[in-house]
Amino acid sequence: MRVGRLLLLITGASGFAVAEAGPWHFDRRTDPQTGERTLAVLVTSGSLTTTQTLVARCSRGTLEAYVSFGEHLGKEPIAVKYQVDDQPIVEETWLLSAKGTAAFADDDRQFLMRMRNGRSFVID
Repeated sequence: MRVGRLLLLITGASGFAVAEAGPWHFDRRTDPQTGERTLAVLVTSGSLTTTQTLVARCSRGTLEAYVSFGEHLGKEPIAVKYQVDDQPIVEETWLLSAKGTAAFADDDRQFLMRMRNGRSFVID
């Protein structure tokens, strides 16, 4: 398993919020009642006011990739632009979490394939 750091830049109305993320973390949880396992890898970065987390998880046989922005984004899907390394910029519409603080990738597998060998990730 390759463990490394990812340069993670989150942009938006307030400009660049994050300069560098920490190392990737692996999280494995088992529901004590159902025995269902959830596996996730995540990398977190933050400033004095917010924390952003990039997450890939598998639960109930479903793969999900999302970014938690640490602030309320609304209730409606949002337009997202992201770039991995020097790959072309991707423009998609992502659905928001129930709490409205995270946005889920439009095509989880494609998103994670782009991220697979990435050293930098910029999202706006």
